Amino acid sequence: MDDSTFKKFSYNNYSDLLNQISGYLPIMSFDEINPNTSRFLIIRHDVEFSVNRAYAMALIEKKLGISSNYFFQIRSNSYNLLSKQNIEMILSIKKMGHNIGLHVHLGSYNESLDIKDYILNDINILSNILGISINSFSFHRPSRRILEKNIKIDGIINTYQDLFFELTDDFENAKVRYISDSNHQWKYGDPFNVKFKNIQKLQLLIHPDNWTKSGENNIKNFKHLIIEKNQEIRDTFKEECITYPPELN
Repeated sequence: MDDSTFKKFSYNNYSDLLNQISGYLPIMSFDEINPNTSRFLIIRHDVEFSVNRAYAMALIEKKLGISSNYFFQIRSNSYNLLSKQNIEMILSIKKMGHNIGLHVHLGSYNESLDIKDYILNDINILSNILGISINSFSFHRPSRRILEKNIKIDGIINTYQDLFFELTDDFENAKVRYISDSNHQWKYGDPFNVKFKNIQKLQLLIHPDNWTKSGENNIKNFKHLIIEKNQEIRDTFKEECITYPPELN
């Protein structure tokens, strides 16, 4: 893809996209949908690298009067969900009217474990960390084998269960359309070219880590993410090391 393609991943284009889609479909949360719901748009955010970028995207949606769904990992090497700063940002996202859920990383899962217990354990941890009730989860890079299980847990929403997602080889004609910006590229259809008037049900997966003010290619985007992470580390070192004794040259 050339750089002009990545320019679509700008905050202004994201706002334009939401305004366009919401003209055709009602924006709903997962828990508002039931088997009799005939039309909906679900906006889902899986946060892989940066709580800060999730917060920035939540602010954009707040200005548009839109509520969406943010899913955070507790097993990420990219951000510390236990940090005071991240907890405060996530709770601010919730106060904006967005829903908070668990982004399930299966890196520590093996077949000897009951997958429902694995998920519920992580949900309880996230709930205790944030001090709020968590009733939904999304999988991080699930295999087809995991998706075929169509996992259902009483009182808990799986974003990939059949009410919100159809596992198929023909996503363009699925009963529930699914569009994702995974790996910084549009999978299962470019929403800027999709005719939404022909769609009745849509789950739109957006990764905040992919989006910036100007829209950048992969290399520039990750360079800026690294700069942002470096600044977090520098700020932390500055705060923690202020009591260290000065060193003589």
